[in-house]
Amino acid sequence: AARRGAKLAAVTVELPAGLRFVGHGRRVSGVAVSGARIRSVSISHGHLVITVRRAVSVMEVTVKRTALAETAALRAKARAGRLTSLPLAVVVSDAKARRTMIRVQIKNLGL
Repeated sequence: AARRGAKLAAVTVELPAGLRFVGHGRRVSGVAVSGARIRSVSISHGHLVITVRRAVSVMEVTVKRTALAETAALRAKARAGRLTSLPLAVVVSDAKARRTMIRVQIKNLGL
């Protein structure tokens, strides 16, 4: 959360093409949140949506490999060494219902 700003109430994680979340509706495994108590975790339109019981200033979301699946094309691209980074978008909703999109390039994929 920003300094002197509203606290975080929900987080939406949008994966790049070639990756998807495994699970359906509320049945999502391999996702952990620290720094907040979870109200709900679901997959909506291919995006991981996490809402917390109380708005918090700081929280950390960990997505394990069991929660992800990749396409054969992405796997082949990684094996050939043509995959250098992946774009990731995180939409953060604060307690005042303002949404902020954070775009991140995931590098050092450990391939």
